[in-house]
Amino acid sequence: MPRFHLRTFGTLRLVGPADETILGEHGHQRRRLALLAVLAASGERGRSRDQLLGLFWPDVPQSRARHSLEQLVYAIRTSLDESVFTGLNPVRLNPAFIGSDIGDFASALSREEREAAVELYRGPFLEGFYLTDAPEFEQWLEAERGRIERTYTDALDRLAKSAEDAND
Repeated sequence: MPRFHLRTFGTLRLVGPADETILGEHGHQRRRLALLAVLAASGERGRSRDQLLGLFWPDVPQSRARHSLEQLVYAIRTSLDESVFTGLNPVRLNPAFIGSDIGDFASALSREEREAAVELYRGPFLEGFYLTDAPEFEQWLEAERGRIERTYTDALDRLAKSAEDAND
């Protein structure tokens, strides 16, 4: 069982074992949460450092953007634990340390467990979340939110069709 759980459906927040909010109540944590959400949505494949730079600091000189990414990764590691990430490039979340509803959703769908997937969906992906100075992140978020909503709707449609076929 992972030590922390990232909730991405509805309000974005990271919760601990007793369901207490670890990250998500303070504005200065937005970029930390955004990085965790991007990596959670990326699953096992993770994201390359260059992709992360493009999402979060597209208009910043590369050396400054790399430094900002290193600071962000360091801040997350020091506030949570050194083992939060696996791999240097691509960067991935350590599933033994942080689980996520988006990861559980994708996993349930890959096993064709549509009811379980539908149950996990508790609202739009990162509902109400934004980063004002990262337009590429905002574009990624809109595309990802749309993709997830289509996947959720498809799962509902298939469940309804199965129920109809079974005269249920």
